[in-house]
Amino acid sequence: MQLKTMLVEKEGNLQNLRKQLEEKTEDMQDVRRKLYVMEENPNMLNKQLEEKTADMEDMVSVNQVLTVKERMINDELQGAYIELKNELQDVLGPRSGIGFKLMGELNIKPFQDVCRQKFPSEEYDVKSAELCSMWQENIKNQEWYPFKRIQANGKLVDEKLVQLNDAWGEEVHKAVCVWLCWR
Repeated sequence: MQLKTMLVEKEGNLQNLRKQLEEKTEDMQDVRRKLYVMEENPNMLNKQLEEKTADMEDMVSVNQVLTVKERMINDELQGAYIELKNELQDVLGPRSGIGFKLMGELNIKPFQDVCRQKFPSEEYDVKSAELCSMWQENIKNQEWYPFKRIQANGKLVDEKLVQLNDAWGEEVHKAVCVWLCWR
């Protein structure tokens, strides 16, 4: 009987060892699959990286071409503008009363005239440009809408515009108001 129990135990041990062997074999197969995928994956990643790099180089070259074309078109437009301006000045003459003004910019002449009176000849040009730039920025501010402030003598008045008029005079005030009406 002892022999029989020993044989049964040995068979049980043998079956356990077989199960462990099967598990280890499956684990080894999983490791082999993972290793294969890892060996193939860098090749795929390298291919994808090369494709993305080629796409990026193509996009960079297209961007450069578009930038060059934009510059050429801008140069052409500037040339056409200058030529048109010169031709119209020749046709219209100096006494026609028709001039050129860039849209969206304040007229700097009133600022220069006022600053010429208030500052020395070396400083007036810089001061007028600073003042004009400051008011250009005020005008560009979308939150500032001067035509809805307080009412005085039947007119809509804005504090900034009143201060501008007091500090720099009627002509500068008028230049800012004209531009505001165009806005």
